[in-house]
Amino acid sequence: MLKSRTLWALVLLACIFYACKNDPPFDKATQAKIDDDLIIKFLDSSGVEMERTSDGLYYKIISDADTGKAVTDTTDTVSVHYVGKFLDGTLYDSTSSAIDTLATKFVFGDAMQGWRKGISMIKTGGEIRLIIPSAMAYQDRIIRRPGLDTLGPNKIFDFDIRLIRVAKRVVK
Repeated sequence: MLKSRTLWALVLLACIFYACKNDPPFDKATQAKIDDDLIIKFLDSSGVEMERTSDGLYYKIISDADTGKAVTDTTDTVSVHYVGKFLDGTLYDSTSSAIDTLATKFVFGDAMQGWRKGISMIKTGGEIRLIIPSAMAYQDRIIRRPGLDTLGPNKIFDFDIRLIRVAKRVVK
């Protein structure tokens, strides 16, 4: 009886130890190099020319409205139309309508880092294409989307975004 309790206690401790084991931290520098190599290969093979920011975001301003409103604060509410793909061309997500009043709306500061950096480069009415490395997106997290495919870690995104509206967030 004592042997079986001791065995169960050891099994329980092993399970607790395994469950508490931490994954290695996300190595941003190493992953950034991997992503950058993949993006350069994609751009070379597709003939697309884009500029690169110092932190690895690739972008091409398709059109920019000189008189439009720019995002000035992380609390601004923005409305956009977008098409998002992975580098292999597989559709990730897109707005369901091209009607401006049905644009996707969100608080700017809640967007992934690549969107925040890229959208801040244009004004309302402007369009931009972004290739976002995983370090500026979801990093090594696995994203489960209800009713949709699960996203694996270290995904690189290719977005076409049109900025429809920028408004100050109303807090009540």
